[in-house]
Amino acid sequence: MKPEAELMRFVVTFQDGGVAEGSPLGSLDTGWNNLPDKPIEKLAYTNPYGDQIVLQGYREYNHMVECVQHIGGRPHVTDVYLMGAGRSGGGDTVVVYKLTAFQKSAEDPFQAGDVSVRVCPRGQEYLGSETWGWRRGIHPD
Repeated sequence: MKPEAELMRFVVTFQDGGVAEGSPLGSLDTGWNNLPDKPIEKLAYTNPYGDQIVLQGYREYNHMVECVQHIGGRPHVTDVYLMGAGRSGGGDTVVVYKLTAFQKSAEDPFQAGDVSVRVCPRGQEYLGSETWGWRRGIHPD
C-alpha cells in the first residue's frame, strides 16, 4: 500500500484533556499554528501504514512539513517533522522524528513511510538551524 500524504495528520492531547486534530497534509496548512495556547500533554502522528509515533513528556513540541514545488507544478509535502524539546534528563536537546511522506527520486534512500530519528542541540533541529512554531508542553520535572 502506498501512503497518501492527504491522509496524514497530527493529533494533540492537551493537559486539560482536550484534543485537536491537524488538517490533512494535502492542504499544506496543517493547522499547527492555529492550536489553542494551552499545554500539550501528547503529540501523536499515524501514517497510512498504521505506524504511530507518540511524543510525550516534553517541555515544548513542534510540528512542521517540508514541501517541494516543481516549476509550473503545485507544491506537495515530502517530509513531516515532529519534535520534542526539554525532556527530563535530556538537557537542552531536541528529539526530531522525520517521516518521509513522498519519495523525492528513485535514488533517494528514504522511501515513503520511512521514519528516522535524531537528537540534536536546541537551535540546530532543522538543517542545523533553529525552527519556529514551538508550543509549550508539560515539563516532566
